Amino acid sequence: MVIVFRDPGSADRLVAHRAVKRWPGETSSWQTQGDANRDPDPWPVAADDVRGRVRWGVPGLGSVVSKLSGWPGAVALVGFPLGLLAVSECSDYMRRRQARSSLTANGQRLHLAPTQLAAANLHSEGGPTPSS
Repeated sequence: MVIVFRDPGSADRLVAHRAVKRWPGETSSWQTQGDANRDPDPWPVAADDVRGRVRWGVPGLGSVVSKLSGWPGAVALVGFPLGLLAVSECSDYMRRRQARSSLTANGQRLHLAPTQLAAANLHSEGGPTPSS
């Protein structure tokens, strides 16, 4: 079981290590060991210091995130998803705009409610005809 606990060397930092042994005694404490460490941690982890348990993880994600620091990290972790969202929204906007402009009668634009517009789009794409 991998537990998340307060780092004994720095109280504002959290560490996730595997609990390898439970120490006997009145208060619960565990001996932990990091997966990348050869030896167990030299300090016991008290139950009061445990903040949670790791339920699942993505192998290798931590090393990728730790390498992405500064501007490259900001672009990769924030800018790229934001750019995808912007492209998706612009594409959707253009598709809706084109669908509205294609609905004309005698050279004049039709003024339709959103439900009528959806029904008209279905009809123009070969879908079921709207009921009157």
